[in-house]
Amino acid sequence: MSISFKCPACRTVLKVGNEVPAGTKIKCPKCSAVTVAPVAEKAVRRPDFDSEEEPVRPKRSRVRGDESDGRPSRSLSFWRRHGLLVGFGGAALIAGIVVIVILMSRPPGDEKGGAAVGKLQTTTLKGPEYSPTREAELAAERQRGRDKLAQEEKKALRELANLPDRAKHPQCVGSFFAPPGVLPGDFTFSPDGSLLAIRNRSNINLVNLRTGKHLRTLTGHSQSVNGAAFSPDNLWLVSAGGDKSLRIWEVNTGETKDTITANGGVWDPVFSPDGKLLVYKTESRSERGGEHDVRILNFSSREMRAVIKGLHTKLLFSPNGLFLCTESDMTLSPEMSVTLALWDPNNGTRVRELKLPGIMWSRAFSPDGWRLAIVCQLIKDPAVKSRLFIWDLAKDERTVSDFKDGLDWVAFSPDGKWLACNFSKETTLRDSHTGKVLHTSDIVGRFVFSPGGEIVFVLDREGCHIFPTTALGGTKEK
Repeated sequence: MSISFKCPACRTVLKVGNEVPAGTKIKCPKCSAVTVAPVAEKAVRRPDFDSEEEPVRPKRSRVRGDESDGRPSRSLSFWRRHGLLVGFGGAALIAGIVVIVILMSRPPGDEKGGAAVGKLQTTTLKGPEYSPTREAELAAERQRGRDKLAQEEKKALRELANLPDRAKHPQCVGSFFAPPGVLPGDFTFSPDGSLLAIRNRSNINLVNLRTGKHLRTLTGHSQSVNGAAFSPDNLWLVSAGGDKSLRIWEVNTGETKDTITANGGVWDPVFSPDGKLLVYKTESRSERGGEHDVRILNFSSREMRAVIKGLHTKLLFSPNGLFLCTESDMTLSPEMSVTLALWDPNNGTRVRELKLPGIMWSRAFSPDGWRLAIVCQLIKDPAVKSRLFIWDLAKDERTVSDFKDGLDWVAFSPDGKWLACNFSKETTLRDSHTGKVLHTSDIVGRFVFSPGGEIVFVLDREGCHIFPTTALGGTKEK
């Protein structure tokens, strides 16, 4: 085999043997110019022009730019030998990190609810921040307001003792017995506890809770009333009807001041604590099926602030106005799981969510708005019928308690120190932080506490029954 190259002077093709060392001086036979033999591995072998031999080109490896004998480079050989090991190691590292994150995100449980902690799934997005200094100032302000209302409620208890009707319980002060078909969910209390609205089909009856007297009946809806809400200043009452309308009533006169028309039925109107926002749920029917959304309205200007798409029920504002709570994303499975979502009412952005392993039965905010009690009814677990979650929104911590009996209703006391848990045969009053049972009462029903803490309204299928808070077992602080 020979190596061919050209003379740099006359371009004559020169041929030398493969055994000639690189750098040997070669004299051109045509022009007598002296040139140097090229390096053998870098030379391009050309065929003998006197023969029919095809040129043999150097093999090219898979590494770009490497013209060698065809063997892969050391770097490529390394990845071929160790690539599989490195890949398995990286996958194991990622799996370990995921497991650690899941274990750290599991919420803590109490002595009764530790087994249920693993079923709790939460998602926390960017939301309002907790300020201890600010909350201490607000707590003092709320206490001053409760002290003022407590004096009015003590006078009201004496007036309500003259009501002609009362429940059989010996400590019941008086009762408002409901017409047939009226359920506990048809009662709406004003924020200061002085007024009661009772929905009865397409009408609304207003009752003064300070005197027990019937004020007036509001008529105007052509179909059933699906919800009602008092404004924080007690000047307005908003009712939602199946006739695709929201009616705004003046409480003092009973006149309709405005009507808002929707595309479908309207449900569950609620005011923000400052009275600036009105939130309600709508449902419209079309050829594509039902369309649901939650609408956030500026109450004074009637301008739409935001719309939350999807099926959301059980609207509830936190007392501090930072959260709008809804039940959404129901999964039609044997467990009937639902998602409890918290929204920023100013822009309709979801900021927190909690996956519940069952049907949400009841929920209540603490007076400061930073704790949320949730009652969940389990279907699949035969050993546990009810589960109570206490969600600390400031610390993003959850405690869980399981009950063999059905827990129907929860309510915080006005000072937020204890929690009333209503079962089918009794009501337990618990420390809202530790869950310790403080007292057990034979008064059962849906508890609604007056803002001053002197009166508790108990709702059942018979109507609304009025008790002094001391009837629950002396839990009110002296």
